[in-house]
Amino acid sequence: MAYLPSPSLTTLKHNPKPTCFSPLKPTYSDHLCFITTQFKSHPQRCNAFFGDNIPGNVLETTLHLDQFPPFQYGYMQFQTATEELSETQKWGFLIFAGITWIYLTARPGILIGAIDAYLLAPLQLVLDSLIGRRRLKSTDFVIGDKLGEGSFGVVYSGAVVPKNVNVEETVQKRGKGRAPQLDERFKEKVILKKVKIGVQGAEEFGEFEEWFNYRLSRAAPETCAAFLGSFVADKTSSQFTKGGKWLVWKFEGNQTLADYMKDRKFPFNLESVMFGRVLQDVDSVKRSALIIKQIMRQIITSLKKIHDTGIVHRDVKPANLVVTRRGQIKLIDFGAATDLRIGKNYVPDRTLLDPDFCPPELYVLPEETPVPPPEPIAAFLSPILWQYHP
Repeated sequence: MAYLPSPSLTTLKHNPKPTCFSPLKPTYSDHLCFITTQFKSHPQRCNAFFGDNIPGNVLETTLHLDQFPPFQYGYMQFQTATEELSETQKWGFLIFAGITWIYLTARPGILIGAIDAYLLAPLQLVLDSLIGRRRLKSTDFVIGDKLGEGSFGVVYSGAVVPKNVNVEETVQKRGKGRAPQLDERFKEKVILKKVKIGVQGAEEFGEFEEWFNYRLSRAAPETCAAFLGSFVADKTSSQFTKGGKWLVWKFEGNQTLADYMKDRKFPFNLESVMFGRVLQDVDSVKRSALIIKQIMRQIITSLKKIHDTGIVHRDVKPANLVVTRRGQIKLIDFGAATDLRIGKNYVPDRTLLDPDFCPPELYVLPEETPVPPPEPIAAFLSPILWQYHP
């Protein structure tokens, strides 16, 4: 890291009277002399903190705002709004505004979070309602094979029902208790997750997962499977139970990283998926390293984008990483995630992680951390908490 060297006696001797605001490019010595010598010998010329004799256009000329019209316009508006203030008060206002801006934009991002919560989220709700995304029904989908099961939900393959297909007839022909065959009539494939009924905490985590998917669909859509919405079954049928909640995603791929890792050919079974071809004239060791590097690069990049929104997944493992047909790796299952901007889904004394994959400390945040305050207060204090728990 570069650092600022201390001025030698020779430097001070040859530069006894440096100017405060030189039109030329300032040197390190100029800055140091400005801080030390000028405050003592020329207070009338360097009084940004001690007097009111600062030239009125010092900010404009120093930053060359004439080269940036939008900034120049903003500066002129600032001058108009603060014309009754002294120069010292103006500088104090600018410093306060700068510190406030830095704090509001520091990770995890209070300002961006507020814009998302109070502007983008309501807009998304209105737009989704207009296009029917929030009006999904059980009759819109047909359930296929079971893909997996967790503590709070069961995942199935599925499809959107075409208008000319009767789902009940298809299920009856297939036989009770057997998944219908998703033939060429069902072109729009989806993934559905049934939130378990009667399991403590399942409904709560279903609500959290829906919230996080909507949040990420706005803030970082490329990191996770495209979320289509949710619905509650309004009646009991061969496939649905009345009152049961379902979450729906666009079909991105039916294999996770865990499925590929079970194959003895891993990681070479992902070579053509990741690169679109088999790497020629490359030895096996280097090929393996390149494939693993590509996988990890995507995972780390996605996690960084998610963390920049204030969200921590807390359950990253191969089974929660879907490999798409285009070689993209996307995160799924946000039921255990937490939003560190507002403390959503963060309960210090509750274990949410898979013991086979969680870090030794078990929690992203330690148990002694107090329960989050109300959301606006938690959001305001979130940069401090984020720095304390990087």
